[in-house]
Amino acid sequence: MRKILIFLTFILSCSKEYKPVFEIEKEGYKIKLLTSDGTLKEMENKVKFIIEPKPRQFKAYLHMPEMPGMPAMTQLFELNNNLEGKVFIPMSGEWQFIIEIDNKQIKENITIPIKEMKTYEHSQNTEESLINFFLCKRYYFV
Repeated sequence: MRKILIFLTFILSCSKEYKPVFEIEKEGYKIKLLTSDGTLKEMENKVKFIIEPKPRQFKAYLHMPEMPGMPAMTQLFELNNNLEGKVFIPMSGEWQFIIEIDNKQIKENITIPIKEMKTYEHSQNTEESLINFFLCKRYYFV
């Protein structure tokens, strides 16, 4: 009985359960980002990518452009062949999420921390954001 308990404890402690954070559909790829706790936040994050169809080449990183008093920052996702690994995010805020996949580049703007699953469809994202921005601003002036 004791051996069974030790074995089960070992198995449960070694399991790598990932929870979805968001997904992007673009350039013929469906890219899901999962993390160990379902959030992408300031600090080191354990991550996993699920990509359909399977790419030949894949690289992902976060980029924050230079701002007054602060240099530009780029944080690379350190991944193994199973597209599992980690990324260190030094600060929260607006980041560009950049994916290089089979000689194509996909870029989305995200805000760290992300605490829920979000789907980004690039073709509609910018247009909807502008519409929502101007609709909200209209109410401030009335």
